[in-house]
Amino acid sequence: MFGTDIQAEVKIAVDEIRKQWRATPEIAVVLGTGLGAFVDGLNIEAVIPYSRLPGFCTSTAIGHAGELVCGRVGETPVLVLRGRTHCYEGVSLDRVTFPVRVLEQLGVSTLLVSCAAGGLSPAFQAGNFMVIEDHVDFLLHLNSATSGRSRSFTSTPYDEELNELICNIGREQNIPLNAGTYVSVTGPNYETRAEMRFYRRIADAIGMSTAPEVALASQLGMRVCGLATITNLCNPDALAIADGEDVAKVASQTEPNFRRLVLELIRQIS
Repeated sequence: MFGTDIQAEVKIAVDEIRKQWRATPEIAVVLGTGLGAFVDGLNIEAVIPYSRLPGFCTSTAIGHAGELVCGRVGETPVLVLRGRTHCYEGVSLDRVTFPVRVLEQLGVSTLLVSCAAGGLSPAFQAGNFMVIEDHVDFLLHLNSATSGRSRSFTSTPYDEELNELICNIGREQNIPLNAGTYVSVTGPNYETRAEMRFYRRIADAIGMSTAPEVALASQLGMRVCGLATITNLCNPDALAIADGEDVAKVASQTEPNFRRLVLELIRQIS
């Protein structure tokens, strides 16, 4: 159970959102780096900057607008977090995961999480998508008193039916999807050659987010589907320099296909 101060902040944030948008969403989407244009596929009914929501932190990362977009896909009400915060921004895990608590209190039961990631697997090319089957969490969580790190008694927090569904959608729409394991690290630095070799032993893609939100969502009883955009390759034998601008550029180029996949997934599960 989280502390009373956070509980009170969650209630204030929920009340503020409900003042501006009266719908009850069952589905929410967390947008990773460079995917902000996804909201153009919604019928938008309200946009609330994080700065107006108690407990939310405004992201300083490239490609994260920092606003809650309320809208519909067809008749289905959907909440979209247009950007997130990361531990490397000096934000505690309680704050990184705070929006998930708010979503749960608003009625969200299905969370679709996206992120930009480096491709560890030799099978990847920049611009590919990876459906996240499971993750390895290296964020340590030493700065969290209330996030509740105990893992639920499931083989993975990612919903196998949702994963199968989005893979089927990818086949139908001719959008290649790989499946694999994601490793979450603190960042914000990119990996050394030795780190790449190490991480390749345990995962297929690497990034600096996602695991805390997914873990908490699973603990709160949500169904979770995760989709990573491979924005750069982590090949220790052919090093390529990556930076935030490059990552955001590649991610934005994949957004049209990301939008097709996720909108169709929402239509099928609603």
